[in-house]
Amino acid sequence: MRKYRTIKIIIVAAALLFFAGEIAYFVWARPVIAADVEAFRQMAYPNKAVNGVDVSGMTVEEISEVIEAVKQEYLKKQITLHLGNGRTYSFTMADFLPSFEQSGIAAARIVGADKELPYILQYLMLKGVYQATPVYINLRGDYDRESVEPLAERIAGECFQEKCPPQFSVENDQICLVSGKDGYSIDAGEIADALLSALEESAGTDSINIELAGTADPLSQKERMLETINTCISEFTTEYKAKSAKATNVENASAKIDNLILYPGESLSVDKAIQERTRANGYVYAPQFDNGRVVEGMGGGICQVCTTLYGSLLRAGIIPIERHPHSMVVTYVPIGLDAAIAKGYKDLVFENTLDYPICITAKAGGGKVTFKLWSNENALEGYRYEPASVRISSKRSESYLKKYLGEELVDTVRLSRDSYR
Repeated sequence: MRKYRTIKIIIVAAALLFFAGEIAYFVWARPVIAADVEAFRQMAYPNKAVNGVDVSGMTVEEISEVIEAVKQEYLKKQITLHLGNGRTYSFTMADFLPSFEQSGIAAARIVGADKELPYILQYLMLKGVYQATPVYINLRGDYDRESVEPLAERIAGECFQEKCPPQFSVENDQICLVSGKDGYSIDAGEIADALLSALEESAGTDSINIELAGTADPLSQKERMLETINTCISEFTTEYKAKSAKATNVENASAKIDNLILYPGESLSVDKAIQERTRANGYVYAPQFDNGRVVEGMGGGICQVCTTLYGSLLRAGIIPIERHPHSMVVTYVPIGLDAAIAKGYKDLVFENTLDYPICITAKAGGGKVTFKLWSNENALEGYRYEPASVRISSKRSESYLKKYLGEELVDTVRLSRDSYR
């Protein structure tokens, strides 16, 4: 019985102590707790920050000022767009017209956090015994695609470059070169997507760098080769009777070849280049050779154009694929160094065997026709070429091409063995 009596005494004593504690809480502690909690009613509890700035203990007004200051710094943040064409564009966040939650509303949300909890828990938060709910605001703007797209379209338009091959010509023995340009384009939608993505992930970043490649359309190696032409590598001149029907044909055919460009490995048929000999193509009747006779023919005299070009080719070390002599000996070049042309069975065909492109210029007038080959200064690799012929008889000859390095003859190639009537 004593045992049960002792237990009852203990239970009663504990109950009395509990009620005494409650009475003490309501009489003394609760007012103190309430006073401390109420003192923080208009202030933020611990664990509250805006973009890393601790705002614990601040009022709505003070936090609003912090938010505004953070917002201004945010709007100054740099965005740099690097494009594949080497161009760079720099902006600030303000350029994209972001919208933000009102500072007062955001501040009130921070201050209001944890205020719905029981006073005792709020009190324990103030004393650091109970952890306050973390509220960390990373301020960043909201962006509308409509505010980004016009800028993206402007950039895409400014960066578009159509591929422009080099433009080359020779005028009055002066090289005229307009350098080529690589093509480039970038899609405005790609720019807008990249900007929006970066803007939406921008909180806490000091600066933003965006790299976009775009689409390059570079000039080919062949197109670039035109820019290597920088000098005349050979020339040859013959004379004819000015102010004659032949002169008309010589000058007309020469003009059709003037400023013609051949890249390495490309071939040219002179017969095709000077077009069919008709009045519509600018030709007239003039004396010409026909099986050992002199007759009037449409385009008569154009063989002198072919011969003069042949002389210029040989002096550049280019030996034609196809070449034919006249039926009779001509007077404007040594025997065996002529080149005849006749529709369907005689042509001068050659390939550019150099490592560089060549530009053929032709100038005819005043009784002289001159052909020049223009190419790179290293095209002949330091060699000099001289054609020569040997008359075997009054109507037969052998022709050669001699190759020199300085004054030293390093090679001789037989070009042809010709017979005339």
